[in-house]
Amino acid sequence: MTAKLASLVYARNAGTGWLSRRRERALVKRLPAPRDAFILSVTGHDTFVDPSSLVREALEKAYEIRVMLVNPVGKGLRKRADSLPPETTVLTLHTEIEASIGYLSGLRRFGKKVKLKFYEEEPFWKLVVLGDYVWVQHCHSGFEVRQQPEYVFALQHGEPRHGLFVPFYMVFLNQWNDARHPEYDFDTNELVYRDASGKELQRAFLGVPINGAPAPLSPPPALATKATPAALLRPLGEGLTPRSGL
Repeated sequence: MTAKLASLVYARNAGTGWLSRRRERALVKRLPAPRDAFILSVTGHDTFVDPSSLVREALEKAYEIRVMLVNPVGKGLRKRADSLPPETTVLTLHTEIEASIGYLSGLRRFGKKVKLKFYEEEPFWKLVVLGDYVWVQHCHSGFEVRQQPEYVFALQHGEPRHGLFVPFYMVFLNQWNDARHPEYDFDTNELVYRDASGKELQRAFLGVPINGAPAPLSPPPALATKATPAALLRPLGEGLTPRSGL
């Protein structure tokens, strides 16, 4: 009864065996082709690049895809890299983000409507919204996201107030609509900063060191002072040490 009220349709622990993954694969195959897909991740590698990704095929059927990844030259990514074992470096995470951008660029060439934004802080959640379903993993400090349990919640059309689909969906929208987060221009490799009304304020090259571009400019003061904290972000001063999750 509790799982039904929460609209929980699937859950698995990290490192579970083939049977659990088989159930998730069956769930994905039953999904109707979604018109929209919304993804909040760190580098996006597990979702877009990893051959074992179970949701990649489903999201490729969507027409409009909105993605949020960590800013590759932001402080949040460097803190995450510094907290991980020595074999995981800033360069490692840059490479994963570049691979995700390459994948999304390929979807654009196939006629998909793809938008990408970057955020600075570590999120509470990794979210993948496909149609009436949302995949959720907690970005627990000290652990990679792939080491966390995964939950899938479904929209209850008859009682949308019931269940956790709508709250998690709104978490993504709140983050997406936060004017502090620049949008990536795939054609020019620039970050586009806008005000709350959507008016463009400035542009800056996406300065990932591995492609030799200069670092992006700081966001305009108006964005930093007027932006409302997104519901997805950890409160300042929480005192947790972030670690990478993908």
